[in-house]
Amino acid sequence: MSVCAGRTHQTCSNRYMLARLAAEIKSRGQAEGKTYISERTLAKIETGERQPKPDEVLAMADAYSQPTLAMSYCQHECPIGQRFAQPFEERDIAVSALMLLRAYNEASEAVREQYVAICDDNLIESHELPTFEHVYEKLSKLEDAISSIKLLAAQYIPDALQKQKPAPAQVAERRVSYTKRAASAAR
Repeated sequence: MSVCAGRTHQTCSNRYMLARLAAEIKSRGQAEGKTYISERTLAKIETGERQPKPDEVLAMADAYSQPTLAMSYCQHECPIGQRFAQPFEERDIAVSALMLLRAYNEASEAVREQYVAICDDNLIESHELPTFEHVYEKLSKLEDAISSIKLLAAQYIPDALQKQKPAPAQVAERRVSYTKRAASAAR
């Protein structure tokens, strides 16, 4: 049965409401207890009266077990994500595996044979731009294939996406940890 049964298209077209209903959380009151977002705020988000904040999207994605909510937010609503985030598409396991193998082989060949030749003088000259664009295209396809695998991981491995932090975040955590250890050792 559809999660939108008995609802109008207008009241059931919001991705956040759809995710809540798919998680079998029937009321915003129940969702408030799982997301720690007030019923009133959830209503405004679900009716499109206001855009959710990033931390609210993460809370809903976690509470509803819908990692695609966060990824979709980054891709469609966040100005930074719209510019820099790799678009994602849900694919089944077999398609993801085949895409990954094909993209890896093509990217590996392009980097090995073309990118290295471009970089030998530490410059990308104007006559090398088409080759550089070709390498970039192959690497983007590999990134897309990896994103599909990450999405699958998020669906099957609890906290998979939380475990993988960008390098700057890891460095910052190490610095904080080191600073705390140094401060406690100095006492």
